Amino acid sequence: MNWIIVALIVFISSTLLYLTLRKVRSFNLSDEIQNLSFFLLSAVSLFIYNLFQHFNFRIHLYEILATFLVAVFLWIGNTFLLKSLKTTPNPGLTVLIAKSYLIITTLLSPLLFGSIITVKSVLSIGLILFFLSLILIEKKKIQTSNKTGWLPYACITFVMWGVQALILMSIKGSLLNSSVILMLVSIFYCLIVITEILIKRISFMPVKRYWFWIILISIAAMCSNLFVIIGYRVAPNPGFIDSANAASVAAIAVLAYIFFKDHLTVKKGVGIIGVCVGLILLLV
Repeated sequence: MNWIIVALIVFISSTLLYLTLRKVRSFNLSDEIQNLSFFLLSAVSLFIYNLFQHFNFRIHLYEILATFLVAVFLWIGNTFLLKSLKTTPNPGLTVLIAKSYLIITTLLSPLLFGSIITVKSVLSIGLILFFLSLILIEKKKIQTSNKTGWLPYACITFVMWGVQALILMSIKGSLLNSSVILMLVSIFYCLIVITEILIKRISFMPVKRYWFWIILISIAAMCSNLFVIIGYRVAPNPGFIDSANAASVAAIAVLAYIFFKDHLTVKKGVGIIGVCVGLILLLV
């Protein structure tokens, strides 16, 4: 499969996922059900994909523990992501902050794993931080008139996604294929959310009314996860696939403005584009 097509699928599926989450914001649909839909189809599709690819399924204890921890931090991050999306003036802003977790991995990986940090990486981080400041810093009158409760939740997601990425980097030398690792993470993630649903005794009744949107979230999340893995195999540079994923933030912000009349000023638009450029430079 051509890597450009794969990158386009990643871009579209990521955009569709967060726009759908924006759509269901006003529905009587629990966060736990939405959370489960993130990885339910991914777990199934990745299991089938790995079987057909005949990848090694010999899993060591440390790999099980590491992937379980990744699932835990992803679950925490996504839980706060959903909370942030409920009150954010534009979903693109929440997703932008969350996906900027690459700053954490870039700065901490040299300390933890002896990775090399380049001048380009430092300049890219500086670019991201500068344009993030354009988005987040507002006049006091504007701050008091707008809800800002979404921002702490987005920042928690930023940290949690960064931690899970660092844990994944710690098992980079594993003999397991990346798709097998993601499959394990997806399975653990689903088990965690199902346990949460059972403990809280959350009803599945609302799902019947909104089944179309739940399926759409599941399919979009599955395509995003699966085609990222496929893209890493077929692209000349894995950063190209990650760049397509990062660039989807701009599409999310603009389309949320068009379809849902969400808040988006020229200043924030410039900030979003600037951060996306910084993320792409950091990845490629």
